[in-house]
Amino acid sequence: MPNTNFQKAKDCLIPEDIYLRDISLRMNDSYEPKYDSQGVQVQYKKSISKLHHAVVSPDKDESFDAYSIFRVFMDLGVRLLPQDFKINDDIDERELKKYILAELTSLYVVEYKYSDKDLGDDADTLIEFAERNSPYHIWPFWRELIMSTFQRANIPKFVLPTFQIKEEKKVTKKKSVKKKKKH
Repeated sequence: MPNTNFQKAKDCLIPEDIYLRDISLRMNDSYEPKYDSQGVQVQYKKSISKLHHAVVSPDKDESFDAYSIFRVFMDLGVRLLPQDFKINDDIDERELKKYILAELTSLYVVEYKYSDKDLGDDADTLIEFAERNSPYHIWPFWRELIMSTFQRANIPKFVLPTFQIKEEKKVTKKKSVKKKKKH
């Protein structure tokens, strides 16, 4: 059964702004990407680090209706490891850092404007919206950041795949019809 609150959130939450809040590029001292011919494997990171809700109210001399801003803070990252490196669950993050050739991390913020009267204050729906829709809105900016930053750092060209939204599985009830046996 479709979540009507989620659909309402999709209809009401309008992306107002998307911007880069933090960025970091680190390369291993021994990694010379311009001269590397070994190849690399790629790991990705995508997680919501913070959700923030604020109400914007007019001052006495301003003439607009109050509205809400829903901000989603999303951590994104891509790291390059040697092609022949075997990733296993036993290795801890500190040990893994020795093998990281390059790592680009960023924090993006997407702000959505909406009216409380349109959406209400349904925290679960806002969280679901943030998890499912915010990556879709941020992804083109993240793709461009990876491509331009890697180009400037002489890291081989890398294109992040497009973001695919998983479709909800629709549950359909099948009617079972029993055929009567003829005697």
